[in-house]
Amino acid sequence: MFKTYLRRTASPGIGIALSLPAHQEAVKDAFPRARLRDGEPYLLDRGGYWPGVIESVLERYNHTLEELNLLAYKPSKR
Repeated sequence: MFKTYLRRTASPGIGIALSLPAHQEAVKDAFPRARLRDGEPYLLDRGGYWPGVIESVLERYNHTLEELNLLAYKPSKR
């Protein structure tokens, strides 16, 4: 499991913690729980350890929560 924090861009103090990988419904539910509206920009903070290959990609590119969830799913299934 990989810890991720989903936060509002406009109010960085408002957000939620989410363990990835998560079921698709949990990912969809994360946005209203973090008080995000459709299309509202958000920030993702990765907490804890992420494998080096994934971490290097994540540091170079912006990513969505859905993409991060997919990346988290791969190493957890080994």
